Amino acid sequence: MEHIEILYGSIEGARYCIASPSSRPWSKKILIYCHGYREKGIRLIADLDPREPLYKELLVDGGWIIAMTSYRRQGQIVKDAVTDVNNLRNKIVEKFGEPSLIVLEGRSMGGCIVTHLAELYPQLYHGVVAIGAALYVKENIPSPLKFTYDPLVPIIYLTNVSELGSIEQYRSKCKEAKAELIPALWQVSREGHNKTNSQERKKAIRFMEGWVQYGTNITARVTDATVFVLPTSTAKFHKQDPKQIKKGDYAVGTVLNISVHGGFQTSFIYDDLLSLRIAYGSHCKFEIRTCDDKLQFSAKICCYPYVGLKNGEWFVYEDSDGYISVEIFSFRFENPAHLAKVVSGDEIKFVVC
Repeated sequence: MEHIEILYGSIEGARYCIASPSSRPWSKKILIYCHGYREKGIRLIADLDPREPLYKELLVDGGWIIAMTSYRRQGQIVKDAVTDVNNLRNKIVEKFGEPSLIVLEGRSMGGCIVTHLAELYPQLYHGVVAIGAALYVKENIPSPLKFTYDPLVPIIYLTNVSELGSIEQYRSKCKEAKAELIPALWQVSREGHNKTNSQERKKAIRFMEGWVQYGTNITARVTDATVFVLPTSTAKFHKQDPKQIKKGDYAVGTVLNISVHGGFQTSFIYDDLLSLRIAYGSHCKFEIRTCDDKLQFSAKICCYPYVGLKNGEWFVYEDSDGYISVEIFSFRFENPAHLAKVVSGDEIKFVVC
């Protein structure tokens, strides 16, 4: 990949991916991504996508190293995941040298994992950004980890307004324990789980960098971190007059990005779907044209909390960046991008049913 070098491997059964800048010097900064819950039985994969906008910016423009581990198994895993993250951290340091900054970014169950790391290993990490943190994951193992409520490195919880309860509870217990570093709570004014955009995440990571480097007085702060993004349409319509739209008509766009969990973001915005007379609750078809194949799927247009979807059903929604994204509603971990054989840059067509 241009400007980026990728290293894959495994440690104690956990697969890892390390992305480093190849066209500029390493800035001595590291971001380790910790993923959320994945169903047992799904193959272990460190599916880091360095083309994801924020990661690409940090890598190419900022000179950061970005890495992730699959953990050694799927399902509820916290204690062993802490070890797997530490192993990955040590592998990076062994290969590249000592960093000046290591930030952990955890999502959902990964937010629980990075919180434990903030409490237990201040000598290894400098700061934590936890997104939609599922703090009270229960592991059915002997001697599971328990919170001390005394984080020893700064934490920013980037959290949707519908999921503030457990974060507020953790912060309250930190205050009761007279912790020196009370985590900051950055609220995002939209409902959902992990519904944050790249600008909100970038803001949190940059602020964490400043907190660590300059001792910024952010402890115990609660703030609205919402960043509203309004992209413009770039879709190419088969017919320009909405009054003439009929079954089989379509608009063409591109796949912009593949998320770390396999959903994919398109260049379409919701107004494009409305121009095709496709509204929330209705169905449409989308077609993926790759370099050597063409696949067609049926999907439902949804918004959070995705009521009425069936297990295994494809759905599309307006994501936190203001674009239309594609997912599969599943009780198991499904990777839509792999199933659709899609990569960034592929053509995608939305068709009126």
